[in-house]
Amino acid sequence: MTQHLTSTFIFLAGLINFLPFFAITSIDRISMAYGINVSDPNTEILLRHRALLFGLLGCFMMLAAFRQALQPYAIAAGGISMVSFILLAYLAGDYNDSIRSIVRADYIALAMLTAATGLKLFTRS
Repeated sequence: MTQHLTSTFIFLAGLINFLPFFAITSIDRISMAYGINVSDPNTEILLRHRALLFGLLGCFMMLAAFRQALQPYAIAAGGISMVSFILLAYLAGDYNDSIRSIVRADYIALAMLTAATGLKLFTRS
């Protein structure tokens, strides 16, 4: 039961990380997701690459939900990604509502990964 809950938390956090991948198909989706106007190809390339990397991270995390041996790595990779984004947003300050929504989603996913970590530690004891 505990392992199923751990896997569910990791999967859901992975899904949250995977969602930005769908923005890779359209600059309009990227602009809408981040609440910004992407006016040059350099920024477009960077943001599409970001979407691809989040897709990969999300896929890895969702796969790890079904592979216990991968779970510590998925928790670490996802946690580092989320904490760094939250920290960067905090340091930059004065960000728009779209970024605020991403920060909130990262807090939710980070809470899931924290719960998954706690469950994994609990089952080891």
